[in-house]
Amino acid sequence: MSCFEYFLTSHKLIVVRKTYNSAYGMGAAKALCYTSFVSAVLGAFPQYRNGAHPIFTFNAFAQSSFFYPPVGVLPAKIVIGDGIMEGYTAIGYGDVAPQAILAHEYGH
Repeated sequence: MSCFEYFLTSHKLIVVRKTYNSAYGMGAAKALCYTSFVSAVLGAFPQYRNGAHPIFTFNAFAQSSFFYPPVGVLPAKIVIGDGIMEGYTAIGYGDVAPQAILAHEYGH
């Protein structure tokens, strides 16, 4: 099985489809169409590593708590992607990056 076939059959594809469906309110057919497009793009360009490229996680953000109907109340959280940590490590700030990013996001 190729990496692309694995991606298509993995839980990642299901999560992407559910996100389009639940978070963006798309119908099942439209969500599947968008998901198919995303998976095709990731498969067409090996540089994207089937979605495992740090560019997709080169960010951090603060999220306030909110009500998500299928689950309930989601608590406030700070999300820090692996990509941003790799970036700071690459330029020599890996030792202080977690604290700096957390402090910055907490300010939001």
